[in-house]
Amino acid sequence: MSADRSFQGGVLSSDTDRLSESRQIHVWRSLTTVERARVITGACRAVRTLALARLRTRYPAASERELVARLAVVTLGATLARRVYPELTHWRP
Repeated sequence: MSADRSFQGGVLSSDTDRLSESRQIHVWRSLTTVERARVITGACRAVRTLALARLRTRYPAASERELVARLAVVTLGATLARRVYPELTHWRP
């Protein structure tokens, strides 16, 4: 395994040394499709959990539905989120 730092011509992370980054790329490439899907799913769930936690601190009195609707604004955009959650038009940003 070489210490090649390129990933389609770029650097993945400026705060990671070359050898560690090279090892990480090697590990990613060795994963099966199912394993990669699990890693990505886990990362997506973690991001969603963190986003909802942030919304809970910003809107402590909000219901779970309101929090999910507000998350939809962030992830889907306001126009589509309002089509799915019409009550968004009555909530203050």
